[in-house]
Amino acid sequence: MRVKMNLLCILVAFIWNVTTIPAQAPCDSAPEFVSGPTLTCSGATGSYSISEDPGVENDRWLLDGVVVSYSPDLYLDIEWTMPGMYQLCVEAICTSGQTSPQKCIQIEVYEVHGVDPPPIFVCSPDTFIGGNPPGEYEINLPTPAGCDSVVTLTIAVFPEGRVDLGTIYLCDGDHWELNGKSYADTGSYTVDGSLPFPPWCLREMTFQIKEITDAPVSIHAIPPKGKTGFPKLHPVGIPPGLNETYFWSGPNGFASNSKNIAPPAEGLYCLELSFPFLSDPGQSCTTLLCQDVSMPLPPDTNEDPGPFDPDGKEGMKPWLYPQPATDHFCIGWPGMDLGDATYILYNRWGALIQTGELDHGCVSLIPLPPDVYALYLKLSDGSKWVTSISIL
Repeated sequence: MRVKMNLLCILVAFIWNVTTIPAQAPCDSAPEFVSGPTLTCSGATGSYSISEDPGVENDRWLLDGVVVSYSPDLYLDIEWTMPGMYQLCVEAICTSGQTSPQKCIQIEVYEVHGVDPPPIFVCSPDTFIGGNPPGEYEINLPTPAGCDSVVTLTIAVFPEGRVDLGTIYLCDGDHWELNGKSYADTGSYTVDGSLPFPPWCLREMTFQIKEITDAPVSIHAIPPKGKTGFPKLHPVGIPPGLNETYFWSGPNGFASNSKNIAPPAEGLYCLELSFPFLSDPGQSCTTLLCQDVSMPLPPDTNEDPGPFDPDGKEGMKPWLYPQPATDHFCIGWPGMDLGDATYILYNRWGALIQTGELDHGCVSLIPLPPDVYALYLKLSDGSKWVTSISIL
């Protein structure tokens, strides 16, 4: 009987001790997120809430380790303005003054502007999904739920084999660098290496170097349509593919940025041509060309009498200059009216080459092969004069 009583006392004492042990405080555990998006868009506002837990006095919210809120509220509204990856954490401040463990979630914010991202460059055959021929591809990438936009990704696939870099124009004495090597001499080159621009594909490259000063750039004079007036000037012989700039200067402060000009007065007109380097557009070289559009004057003296004045008493013979001619020639004939004179130019086989009227005693020649030609001149009074003329 005593044994039973002892067992009963022990059982009662055990139950008493068990019921008097204090339970673990609910604030000791980390808060739990119950709502809030982990994928969102820039410009959107996300509402994040946690479950209620007894024994909590306040909740402290941290964004990337920085406290953004400290209040008894169980929710937090965040406006996402910048794209990126963020860590949002919350911890409970218990009534006892202790702090609970943190609970964190990762939030990814997408930037949405509806603008295509920069293109991606790949090399064939190392293509983006395999087996794609060279070219450009557009892929529509939908943004996460809630983002009202579609991002278009452009993929540029470069071909295999040789790549022609074209013609590189340089000024005399300049050089062009490719893959750490310098090239200055004119000529064609074939180089094994990577392209000097994305995607850095290893290719066999060919290019040609030309010096701009080697080009026969000049000024060409187009005769006016009427009987009087100055020829229209424009540059010729400019290498193709260059974006040159023009600056004309002339007498009386004349200046123009046009390619072709019609000089307003007699005098010397100069053209400044600037050629940017294709290898470095920030630099350029300059060529200066000048053209005198003054009407040439005939010589003042002529010791030999002409065929129309054998004894030399009536005046001087016709005077042809310059000789040899290039792009023009003039006739000086003192005492004769050349205002309505006409001319005909024949080659050595008698074929008509050019005809027209004199302009202030001068003729602008069309481009002709160097040779000796026959000039037939007819004056308004019916007088005629035939002579030979050398053209270079």
